[in-house]
Amino acid sequence: MLKFSDLDEYLEYYKEHQGPALIPIETAAYYRDVVKETAKRMIADGRFEGVEIEGDLFVTVDSYMKLKQIDEDRESKIRSVLEDYARRGEVVTYAPIMDILGLNHKMSSDRKIIGKILGSISEKTYNEHEIFLTAIVHRKYGNKTKPGKGFFELVKIVTGQELEGDEIEETEKETRKVFDFYKTSRKPARKS
Repeated sequence: MLKFSDLDEYLEYYKEHQGPALIPIETAAYYRDVVKETAKRMIADGRFEGVEIEGDLFVTVDSYMKLKQIDEDRESKIRSVLEDYARRGEVVTYAPIMDILGLNHKMSSDRKIIGKILGSISEKTYNEHEIFLTAIVHRKYGNKTKPGKGFFELVKIVTGQELEGDEIEETEKETRKVFDFYKTSRKPARKS
């Protein structure tokens, strides 16, 4: 980690090396949806490149952008897999979807990661096609399956409406919409 005793020392370094551009650690943490302590761990484990100026921590813009690109690639990969399931008219559980990214469905931190990815996919597919693609990702509840609670909360937020029926009825309705859409569309065009 680069360390500077004061802002002038950093500015001289910046002038000479044309960087690095910086983001305050609090801002990076906020936009990553993590607490500051987690962002510090991300510096320690190398996911972020950190810079210290007079004891204040910053994250380099380059390292933030690399991590953001990784997130976008992961989301794209999961969306593609879900679209394949949807075209085949199949429901999938969380575990095989998480396995694709090397995530463990038994770890709460990994469940948070996949929840964020699935939430983003849901928002995008709703905005693009008025369907929630992730309605086909289910948890087992006894002898039935349905999406996790986060899915139903997201539907309420995105649509601004309460569920029309119970969660099982809503799951069947949303799943049917997804299957119908992908049955008639070989490779759906994504809006930019």
